Amino acid sequence: RTAFAVTPKEQNNFPPLLVFCTYTKANEMIKQLTPYYCPETSADIVLPNDRIVLDETKDWYIIGFPGVDGIEFRMRATETYAEVFAFYPIESRYVKVADSPDELITRWKLDKVIL
Repeated sequence: RTAFAVTPKEQNNFPPLLVFCTYTKANEMIKQLTPYYCPETSADIVLPNDRIVLDETKDWYIIGFPGVDGIEFRMRATETYAEVFAFYPIESRYVKVADSPDELITRWKLDKVIL
C-alpha cells in the first residue's frame, strides 16, 4: 500500500511507480462509487462513474454537485482514502464534508450537510 500521496506537481520528486500506484488506487476508488441523484433538490450528489472528471489542476476528482452557488463535491485524486470536500469556487476554498462518498450520501439524506 501507498503510505502517502503526491500531487502531479511533486511527481518528479518520487519514483514513477509510486506515482502510478497512487493514481491507480484513486482511480479504483472512483470506479466503486455509488451514484446518488437527489430528486428533492434535482442535484447529482455523487455522479455516475462515467461523469466523474479531474479538475483543471488534476489534483481533485469532481464527484458531484449540491446544486448551489457552483459548489462542487470533490475527492483528492492522489489520495488512497476517500474523504469528500465541498469546493467553493468563488473563494477557492475546500471544506471537508464527509469521510467517504457513502457517508456524504447518508448525511445528505439526513439533511446534515451544511454548505
